[in-house]
Amino acid sequence: MSTSHGRFTGRNKRAVGPAASTHVTGQSASLGTLPEELLEQIFINVHNPSELIRSCVGLRNVGSRPLVKVSWLVARWGPINAFQGSLRWTRLLDVQSLELLFKAVPVVPRFILQRAMTRFVHENKAELIGPLISYGLTHYDDLSLNKHDGQAFKELLPFASNLQLHHLALLSHTRMELIDVLVSRYRFDVNFCKWNPATGVPLLPTNEGFRLFLTAVAGGNQVMVKALLKYKMRTHVERYTLPFSGAPARAHDPLFEATPQWEDSFFQPELRPYMKYTVEALILATKNKHLEIMRLLLEYDCERWLTESGSEVLKSSLQLAVDESFPDGVQLVTEYIGSFPPPPKSALALKRALLHACFENDLRAVKELVEEGATVDGAKGDTGEGVDPMKNVIFTEKVEIFKYLVRALTFPTSVLSDLLTYAIDNAAEACARELLTGRRQKPVVIEKHLRRCIVHASRTLMPILIRRLLIQQPDKIVSGFSGVMRLAVKRANAEPLAEQRQIIVAELEAYKEQIDAKQRTRKKNSGKRDRQQANLSSPASKAERKRRRTSHSETDDGDDSDAEWSPTKQVAAAAAASSSSSSTVIMGRRGSRTTNNSRRATIPGSDVVVV
Repeated sequence: MSTSHGRFTGRNKRAVGPAASTHVTGQSASLGTLPEELLEQIFINVHNPSELIRSCVGLRNVGSRPLVKVSWLVARWGPINAFQGSLRWTRLLDVQSLELLFKAVPVVPRFILQRAMTRFVHENKAELIGPLISYGLTHYDDLSLNKHDGQAFKELLPFASNLQLHHLALLSHTRMELIDVLVSRYRFDVNFCKWNPATGVPLLPTNEGFRLFLTAVAGGNQVMVKALLKYKMRTHVERYTLPFSGAPARAHDPLFEATPQWEDSFFQPELRPYMKYTVEALILATKNKHLEIMRLLLEYDCERWLTESGSEVLKSSLQLAVDESFPDGVQLVTEYIGSFPPPPKSALALKRALLHACFENDLRAVKELVEEGATVDGAKGDTGEGVDPMKNVIFTEKVEIFKYLVRALTFPTSVLSDLLTYAIDNAAEACARELLTGRRQKPVVIEKHLRRCIVHASRTLMPILIRRLLIQQPDKIVSGFSGVMRLAVKRANAEPLAEQRQIIVAELEAYKEQIDAKQRTRKKNSGKRDRQQANLSSPASKAERKRRRTSHSETDDGDDSDAEWSPTKQVAAAAAASSSSSSTVIMGRRGSRTTNNSRRATIPGSDVVVV
C-alpha cells in the first residue's frame, strides 16, 4: 500500500486484506473511493494510526469513529491491556470512546483506574474524569484516590527485607491481610510496575511487584513469599538483551519494554552467569541458601521444569548449589532434575573461593583450592570483585600465600612484571624478592622497575634487580639506562634519604662498569680472533700449511715401508718416550712391564737387552 499519492494499484491488493480484491482488481483506485469497511480494516491493522489519518480524508473520518478507535486499541494490546494502553493515546479518547472501551474490556483493576485519573488530570482531559469515576464506583465501593494501591503495596517492602520485622507474627498477619484485600476485592496485580504519568508508559526498570518478591526471597521471608505465590506472583522475568549484543533476541510485550537497570540491585555480577535468558528467584534463593523458599519455588513451578528452558534453570541452580557448597540445596534440586549427576565445581566458583581464601589469609584453603584447579586468571573481572587477589596479597604482605601461588600457578611474563612493579611501589620487599629469585618463573626486569626503585629509594631491592639484569642480559646494558642514571643522580642530589640514594647511584655505576668491562673483553677477544682468521687466510700461511702436509706425508710413507714393527724399534721408541723419566718402559712381542729401579732389562722371547 502506498499513501504518498493516496492511490492503490492492483499489485498492492494483498496488503489490505481479502476484501480489497473485489474493488481494486485490475484497476487503480484512490483511498477516497474505497468502501468504509475496507478503510476500517486498514485503520485497525496499522501500528500507528496517527500518520495514516493525515494521508486521506476518508481515513480521517473513519478513524474518528469511537468503534474504530476501540477496535484498534483491543487489536493493538488485547482486551486485558487495552485500557492501560489507551493511556498512551489519550488524544484518541473522548467520552463515547471511553464508555465503549469500558464495555469491550474486562473489569479494570482499581489501581489502573487510579493511574487513569492521574493521567487525565495531567493531560487536562476533564471530560473523561466523570465517566471514569462513574465506572469505578460501579465496580468498587472506594476508589481510594488519596492513596493508590501501588503505594500501599510498596509499604510492604520494609517488612519483606527486615529480618526483625517479618518474624513478628502480628505484623506479618496484618500485612498479609492487606495483600488479600488488594487482590481479591480490588483486583490488584502483584506483578505491577511503576508507570510514567506524563507518557502513560509502565516502567519495568522499577518493577515493584517483582522487586518486593525478590526482596522477600533474599531476606528469607517465607511467610510473604508464600502469600505472594498464592496470588500468582511471577517467579522469573525475561532478561533484557541489548541490541547488537550477539545474544539471541527475546520477545517483549510492546506495551512493557524492559530495560536492564532494575536487576542490578538484586543480582551481583557473580550470579549473572547462572542466568541466561531469565532472571530467576530460584537462583537468588539458592545463593542465600534458603532451603524452604527453594522448596516453595520448585513446587510452584513444577510444570515448568518439564520444559527445555525450565530444565536449563534447574541445571544452573544445581551448579550454583554445588559452587556454594550447599549440599541440602544440591539434594533438593536433584529431586526435581532427575538422574542428572551433580556437576563438579565450576572454574568461576573455584576462582571466587580462592579469592576469598586469599582475603582471609587461609593458606590451607588456598592450597586445597589450587589442587582442585583454581586459578586467579581474570578473577577481578569474573567474580565481580574490585580487587585483584594477587595485588591484595602483595599489599597486605601475606608472604606465605604469595610464595605458594607464585610457585604453584603459572603467570604470563607481563603479569609477573606488573606484580613486581606493584610490589616495589608498596614496599613489599619479601614479595619482590620471591619474584626475582624464584626458580620456576621470573619477571623480565625493565627500565620501569629500576625507576620505581629509585623513586621509592629501595636500596635493598636494587642489587637484586641488577643481579637479575646481569643474568637476563649478561653482555648488554638495559634499555633506557641513561635516563635511569640521570634520575638517580637527580634524586640523590635534590631529595632526602640522600645516603640511600647515593648507594643506589653507586650500584648503578658498578653495574654499568661491569657491563662495559665485559664489552671491552669481548671486543678484545673478537679482535684477536679476527687477526688469527686473517693470518690463516693469507697466501704465505697457505703455502706453509701445504709444505707441512707434504713433509708429513713423506714421513708417513717411509714409516710404512717396514713390513713389521720389530722388537728393536719397539724398544727404541719406548726408550725415547721415557728418556726424561726415571722409569723404563720395556715392550716386547709377548708383553710389557715397567721398572723404576732396574737399569738392565731383557725382553722375553728376544735377545734384546735394554740398559
